[in-house]
Amino acid sequence: MLFIIYPLITAYINKGSIIINEEFGVKQVITYTFVGITEEMVFRGWLLNATVGKEQQHKWRAILLTSFLFAAIHIPTWITHEQLIDNFVHLKFLFIVVLSIIFSITFLKSKNIIVPIVLHMIWDFLIDMFC
Repeated sequence: MLFIIYPLITAYINKGSIIINEEFGVKQVITYTFVGITEEMVFRGWLLNATVGKEQQHKWRAILLTSFLFAAIHIPTWITHEQLIDNFVHLKFLFIVVLSIIFSITFLKSKNIIVPIVLHMIWDFLIDMFC
């Protein structure tokens, strides 16, 4: 529920209403579908599985490692949008780390890559649609 409520509340606070962005369209749907699938396949399906191992003794170490790496892949986008300094000075990058931790936990609990893929896509859709 937080994945739906948070973007809507944020949009309402920032804009005073919940209105779909005019720029949101087919291109964003295709992009966020592709991003959700590829990022989750790489970070949860491959990297998290490889670092957790079969016994999951170091589960939290693996989750944190993959989460900080997940945040790191967003650096080029932050540079492109001139948000790099703001994301680090105001610790906004930690939001991406927390999202990645949530995706990792849902993957490990469900043992199904579809769960974090769907959560990731929902998050990206809602953030771009309303915020």
